[in-house]
Amino acid sequence: MPIDKNAKICMTLKSESDIELFRSMLNQNGIKNIKAFTSCSEAYENASRTQYDMFLTAIALNDNPGIVLLQRLRHCGNYGFEPHLFVGEKVDSQTSNLFAEHDIEYVLTKPYSPDRTVGKMFHIFKAESVLTPEEQAYRNAKSAFNTDMIDMAWDMATDAEKKFGLTAKLEMLIGDIYLAKGQAEEARKRYENAIRKNPESVYAMYKIATTHMAEKNFDSAKKMLDRLAKENPHHIRVLENAGLSNYETGNIDLAQTQMKQVQKLDKTSKVAATVITQVKVVKGEINGLADDLSKTHSEEELVRVLNAAGVKLSKDEKVAEAIQIYHDCLKYVKNPEFAGKIHYNLGLGYSRLGKVKEATDHLQQSLKFLPKFDKAAELLKRIRPKGAA
Repeated sequence: MPIDKNAKICMTLKSESDIELFRSMLNQNGIKNIKAFTSCSEAYENASRTQYDMFLTAIALNDNPGIVLLQRLRHCGNYGFEPHLFVGEKVDSQTSNLFAEHDIEYVLTKPYSPDRTVGKMFHIFKAESVLTPEEQAYRNAKSAFNTDMIDMAWDMATDAEKKFGLTAKLEMLIGDIYLAKGQAEEARKRYENAIRKNPESVYAMYKIATTHMAEKNFDSAKKMLDRLAKENPHHIRVLENAGLSNYETGNIDLAQTQMKQVQKLDKTSKVAATVITQVKVVKGEINGLADDLSKTHSEEELVRVLNAAGVKLSKDEKVAEAIQIYHDCLKYVKNPEFAGKIHYNLGLGYSRLGKVKEATDHLQQSLKFLPKFDKAAELLKRIRPKGAA
């Protein structure tokens, strides 16, 4: 999308003095539509609700690095190819890898003279307004992929390959499309090709690990992801997948540590909240699970996670703990269907403990919400004493 000096810009810098410096230089050259912040979290809270045309972000911020803001914006669903200009003293390897993964091309290092700063901004305006046919084809394909139009993305990506040849980022995109289509082995071949071209590509290594995750080969994924997580402690998706692989392989303490690390970067991560809940269930720490999940999950998502936890505990003969989780869950349930099924689970749990009155009360509640719920009616009939009304 073409942009110019009237673009709406989100500027996130480390201090008010830095903001005033950049604002002064830009304002003097007609770039005035700027909203400024001094932390990653503040900028994200605003930008995730307000659409910006461009971002000017410090590599180093007070709460988290600027690359965390970049990742969260790209993951929230509102952004895709908006231009980012990152400013800072230097770019380390971790930052450089994330820039490559997210197609970031614009960086300005010190000194921040008016000529260099304003010149960079107008260079970006020009470059983003007149894309090469090759870049436009890539962006069209990736935009289709990002909006889950997988078949369209495939057609566009393969057409771009025929017309312009295979660039590193197009190879990665084709791998991503294969993975989305459930063809993990074909995706891995593409990512391995990318590794051969660039052995230092964290993105390609991480994506190879995700193919192992897709095939439920969690041991292989864990080996790769644990190393990548140590080397890239601000890569949100690497940390999330490392935590998942450790949970699946029984390394629950490490899984919990990695997911807490994710939450420091992104408190809204549903993956982190889910895995931390699952770990707590395994450890028997079941107080307040619904309270924690309610901060990140919708009602449906919360019910799904806690119901799965309750079912697992019931299978492990920890019925009292399952009952506690179901009661906890009810505090956040308004949907009649969910409420009816949770009351049924409570009725089933109490019946297994021989507590007929409590079981009866919950099964009756279940049928109030879901009058045609046959399983609840059948269980109620079985446990109700003969002759009872």
